[in-house]
Amino acid sequence: MQNGDRTTAIQYENTMVPDFLHLCNESNTVAIRLHILRVGSDGPSSDIVVREWNYTDSKVYAPTPGDPYDFTRVQSAPEVLVHDQRPMITNADTGAAVSWKVDYYHYCPVATHAGCVSDVDRKTEYHLTTTAGGSVASDVLWDVPGPVFPGQQPIAPALQLEDGSFVGSVETQAGSSMLAFDSSGNIRWTVPNYFPGMATADGGIIGSLVRSFDWSTGTFTGATFGANGAATAQVVLQTYYSWKGSYSLAVGSSVQSVAALFPHLLPLYGAVSTGNLSGNGTGAVHRTIGLFWCGEMFSGTCAGEYDKDNPPHPLEDLGFYYRYALHESNPPSYDFTADHYDWDIKIMSLASNAARAAFKTFPASIVRWGKQNSWFQKWLMGQGTYQQDLVALISANNIVDLIGLAPENLKPPFWIYYGTAMNGAQFLPDPITDELPHDAQSMTEDQARVFQVLLERIGNGIGNSVAHEIGHMLSLPNIHCGIQGNPPCGPDNSPYYESSESFSAPPLRWTPQDAEELQKKLLKPREPR
Repeated sequence: MQNGDRTTAIQYENTMVPDFLHLCNESNTVAIRLHILRVGSDGPSSDIVVREWNYTDSKVYAPTPGDPYDFTRVQSAPEVLVHDQRPMITNADTGAAVSWKVDYYHYCPVATHAGCVSDVDRKTEYHLTTTAGGSVASDVLWDVPGPVFPGQQPIAPALQLEDGSFVGSVETQAGSSMLAFDSSGNIRWTVPNYFPGMATADGGIIGSLVRSFDWSTGTFTGATFGANGAATAQVVLQTYYSWKGSYSLAVGSSVQSVAALFPHLLPLYGAVSTGNLSGNGTGAVHRTIGLFWCGEMFSGTCAGEYDKDNPPHPLEDLGFYYRYALHESNPPSYDFTADHYDWDIKIMSLASNAARAAFKTFPASIVRWGKQNSWFQKWLMGQGTYQQDLVALISANNIVDLIGLAPENLKPPFWIYYGTAMNGAQFLPDPITDELPHDAQSMTEDQARVFQVLLERIGNGIGNSVAHEIGHMLSLPNIHCGIQGNPPCGPDNSPYYESSESFSAPPLRWTPQDAEELQKKLLKPREPR
């Protein structure tokens, strides 16, 4: 104060205050917990504690003649910081997989007024935790590969594969990478400069090249990768795929929805990096309904395969053929497959459209050829992943009173019979046999017009039969409503409700109870049988 500097005098005084305070012992107990809240679709929830950290910090004063302020401070463990960035993915339908990071601060286990007796350095841990039900199934330590940033973020899981392993992404000082790993934190392979997008049913991955978006076309440069991470093909990826097999272009484009080759997605909850094709982050199964047309020139041969009727029928490859139903015994048939490919396409297109119409409001995609990439028919019959899809094998068979058949064990595939549909279409919903030609190789103008109606009926009948048999495959309660002595389907008992004999244009309709069941069952994998 002698120099008139009051501010400096107050600062000096404040530094001296602690030396004159009453010396009080201190003791603190700290508990920090990392939680996951699990919420069921019907409302109930459970609080899962992933990890808990506890430590005590005590300070006891013991003045000595030489140091009246001497103390001993004991800290049992470091303070922790659990970072907010904790990327998570669904773990099948049992729980979640969470990647997270925790920092343990530098601390001194024992300290006195003279200083720290021993130092423990700061450290960082990266964890991969999986949950099942309402508890932690595993929690492992793992490392982020490559030179890391000072504030490095954890690896972000994006996809789950059929064996339960994951594919994710990470950005380090070396750049962005796509990498595959298991729940034990073992990294199987790494691909630089790619981001995972979708998991396919053949065990592969579809990935997009980092920073490759083309604003003029609304597309990414991408590639397909095998199960070992090796690139198998270069592809152009659409911006957003939809549930119905189309994609949306960039905002501002004059075209907003275009039919596109739909990837054969793995039927698991973690097959899409955005959770589902709506992009809202919720893990959902993307179910496909495949129309597999038997025949080398179509989806693939069904030769040597049988349905599961009693007795079983050997499946016959298509030709599309016409046989006049009211002709004398053993009527001649005309195989028009090669002569009128436009008729073939009309039948197949209408069948696909009828199946699409039946499932228009449901989370399922219709795949016209029963295969979505280069799948072979033998794989279709035996591949385990196809037990998650609903696949119709459409053969040339003509089986009396049987247009379709679902197996007793309800495991795909199921069967649709073209020959039976061709016969039934001549009578339902009303007979047109009097107006049809006998062989279709030569027709009057009126017969040709009615014959086109027949082709439409055949296509509609096949597509609606696909939908009907899926009702059997999913054990819908009202699938035989209105027939065989069962209660009516609705107030009007319309023949279009869930009927396997809907040969005309209106789409097959579902009862409210069956529609609710479809919504539930198509959003999850088929249960093992």
